[in-house]
Formats: sequence, structure tokens, C-alpha cells
Amino acid sequence: MDTLATVLYILIALALSIYFLLDGYTLGVGLNMPFLGHKQVREHAIHSVTPFWDANQTWLVFAVSALYGAFPALYSSILPAFYIEIVVLLMLLFVRGIVFEFYEKFSRPALFQALLFLTALIAAYLQGAIATQILMGQGLSDEPSHGDIWQYESALGGAVFILGYAVLGSAWLRMTISQTSAGKQSAYRLTLGIVALLVLVLWIVVCLIKQPLLASRVGERGGIIAGLSAVGFVGAVLARRLTNTRTASFLWAACSVMLLTSIVYVCIYPDLLIASPAGESAIASHASLMFLLIGLAIALPLILAYTLYSYRSLLKS
Repeated sequence: MDTLATVLYILIALALSIYFLLDGYTLGVGLNMPFLGHKQVREHAIHSVTPFWDANQTWLVFAVSALYGAFPALYSSILPAFYIEIVVLLMLLFVRGIVFEFYEKFSRPALFQALLFLTALIAAYLQGAIATQILMGQGLSDEPSHGDIWQYESALGGAVFILGYAVLGSAWLRMTISQTSAGKQSAYRLTLGIVALLVLVLWIVVCLIKQPLLASRVGERGGIIAGLSAVGFVGAVLARRLTNTRTASFLWAACSVMLLTSIVYVCIYPDLLIASPAGESAIASHASLMFLLIGLAIALPLILAYTLYSYRSLLKS
């Protein structure tokens, strides 16, 4: 793969990982809503993410824009395969934004809390199902087809995203709500974490069985995967030593997300990106890649600054 394409691939992968992490906990707060029994806790949960949700979604826009510019053939094959699902997903994220912005202006908070849970549930499922279908090779060939998000492996991927986001949201709430309220959720968080881990392991096994190319890349790049795992483990240890237990829980979940997504990106590079008969022609021209890279080099610091600005109050505390 062209060096510029590799750099852009890394930027896209990084942006997607940051999106899964940041918007993941936002969706996770919505997924935890039915299990936050006390009214004040639910109110605080919504207020804890309201200042951040729009900055979190900026990373998805960055990743999709870069994908369109760097890998147009890949983009143009994935979009038709999942057109309906992607439109529904975007509409759900749009509705969720309305809930956050207008929550204080309506007298029926329970209805909006239920809507927040429902949009998060469906959005998380769609993201997991689409990601699984792409891992399986759907949308990455020249054969006309359509994504099937109801196949068992896709449903399993949807469950992984739902449970993973729920874990992130639970860790975020533990970090931001009072110690008394957090203590009452300890049994729930433990059960949620165990179930999420079991479903994740099952999903990984199914993906490796169903996608031989992915399985072979895991074997070939075992050293890189081991190195990433070591970095993730060290990050988790440092998080525990340098922060309090409640903050460390969220940082552990964050390290897990970044580790898992990094391993996936390493394993699919570059075969599953250019698996179509078109091969390297699926990548934009060198001149287009250079033009895009210059634009992203300007946009990335701005997006990063906007994200840090949105989190300024949290960073000061």
C-alpha cells in the first residue's frame, strides 16, 4: 500500500477509535438509563454527557470524510450495501441530539429518558452489525450484494457493541456521579462486565472462524498484537496507580476499547481494505492523497482542540 495511504489509514483508524470511545460512553449512558433507579441519578447521568456529545461525534465525521477521500472505491461499495442501515443510524444520532438539547424544556423527562435508551440501543446494534459485516468481507468486493445485519454473527457483533458501550457508560457514570450512588451499582457493573467479556470472546471466535483471512493475519501478526496488549496492560496499571479507583475504572475501559480496535485495524491491514479485484486501484491517486493529507493535517488539530475545549471543565476537576 502507498505510504500516504498508510498514513491516512492510520488517521482514519485513530479517528474511529476515538469515536468508539467518546461517543461510546455517551451511548452507554443511554443504555444504562433503565438501570439507574433513582430519578436524581438519571437526571445527573444525562447532564454529565450533555456538554460533550456533539464534540464526540465530530470524530465520526472526520473518519468518514477521510475514508471517502482516501479509499473512494471502498466507500462507494460499503455505502450501497448498508445504505438503509446507515441512514437509520444517522437519524438515531440526530434524534439523540434533540433529546440532549431539549431535555430541560419538556415536562415529561421519563419519555425522553426512554427515547434516549431506545436510540442508543438501536444505534449501538447497527454499528456492531455493520462493523461485523465489513469484517466478514461484506461491501469489500465487486459483487453486487446487500448487507445482512440479522445474520447470527452480525447480531453477535451488535450485542458486543451494546454491551461494550454499556460498560463504558457505566464506568463514566461511576467516575462522575456521587460515591453513594456509585456504590449501589457495583453488582450490576460486575455482572455487565462479565457478560460483555464472554460475548466479546464468542464474537472473536466466530469472526476468526467465518473469516479465514482475518484468522491468518492474527497468526502472522501475533508479535504486534502482543506488543499492543503489553502497552494496554501498562496503561491500565498506570491508570490504577496514578488515579483514584473510580477514574481508573473508566480509563481501564478506555484502554480496552483502544486496544481492541487497534488489534482489529492491524489485522485487516491492508488485505480487507483492498480485497476487491480492483486491488490497489481502490485507493485514490497519489496527488489526491497528498491533497487530502494536507487538509486533514489542518483539520485534525482543530478537531482535537475543539474536543479538549469541550472537556475543559472535566479536565480541571
